[in-house]
Amino acid sequence: MTRGRERLASWGWGVALVATLLSACGGHIRTVGVTHVAPTAVTSTPLPQAPLAAWQAKGATQVPPASLQRVSLQGIEVVNQTGGAVSDAQATSWALGFLRSRNYELWAVANGQIQFLIRSGLSSDPLVLFRPDFTAIDAAQAAGDRVEWTPHVIRRIVVRPVASRFQATFAGVGFEWTRYALFLDAYGPAYTYWVAPTGARLVKAALAAGAPVPELVGGTFVQDPLMGGLWSYASDWNCADAGTRQTLAPLCNP
Repeated sequence: MTRGRERLASWGWGVALVATLLSACGGHIRTVGVTHVAPTAVTSTPLPQAPLAAWQAKGATQVPPASLQRVSLQGIEVVNQTGGAVSDAQATSWALGFLRSRNYELWAVANGQIQFLIRSGLSSDPLVLFRPDFTAIDAAQAAGDRVEWTPHVIRRIVVRPVASRFQATFAGVGFEWTRYALFLDAYGPAYTYWVAPTGARLVKAALAAGAPVPELVGGTFVQDPLMGGLWSYASDWNCADAGTRQTLAPLCNP
């Protein structure tokens, strides 16, 4: 089994293999009690920008751009598979929260903000969840560069309940089990760049357009006074991996 962020840090690996693995996945989550929120231009209103001292308390050495708070579900379908346990409005908030968390994570990686990743609240266990981020930052900095990740394209965000029988499975790889997870129906293109002080950009890894990179991100929705609503990561599974799909079935099914 592999983790989602381990894959994120090494996009250059066998896209053809990913497609082959996904084609072997059979079955679907039961659709009883499923509701769909059509892709719309749902956006969020940014909070007033906080001063540097407030961000320093979260480990940042600079103020993140206010634009990171503004996210949209344009082109993304939100699917609520909780059978009414989570309202559609909540599911939409969770999807927006995930996109906002991803914005702040990508900003932190691009700016070498390791302490922010640890102390910001983006994850309930950042030393585990963001370990590949730390490795990517350190590797680029050792070469005198910084690393930039471009986000993959998300077509659907599916809110799924996680049965308690999976608690031992999550604990076995160091993840925290949570009652709900977000399945990301995601695709390329996506790139990993190393950016030199001169601004020159070197492609270190690339994911082809249309290549599938499904992911299951467990967590909880939190309201942060500086960043707004976030999806705080507690687990991150690479659903392109055959072993992961088998172990977590049906959570990783399309």
